Amino acid sequence: MAARLHRTVRSLGLVPGLFCPHLDGEKRQASFRKMVARDRMTGIACDNFAAIHYHDKGAACLTARRNARVHLYIYKEGRVTVRSYRNGERIELPVQQTGSRRR
Repeated sequence: MAARLHRTVRSLGLVPGLFCPHLDGEKRQASFRKMVARDRMTGIACDNFAAIHYHDKGAACLTARRNARVHLYIYKEGRVTVRSYRNGERIELPVQQTGSRRR
């Protein structure tokens, strides 16, 4: 049996989809992409020193370092695409798909 590269934890459920902190610092890009594809969901990943700020009009990227980013992983028609956002940029959140598995 292959080792799991990620851990699933329950959340408050305030925001749909998957989330990955410390994407760049922990080198989680490949494993998070696989998780998004497996669960057929949208995922948000934050680099070290980056955060996503949800507000009434959507979401925005906030960073404390110049090269930090927030990444939006989108599953659609069997493919995962990634969009990266810089400090202050508005994040275009897609309508959340229903995942292939319920937890």
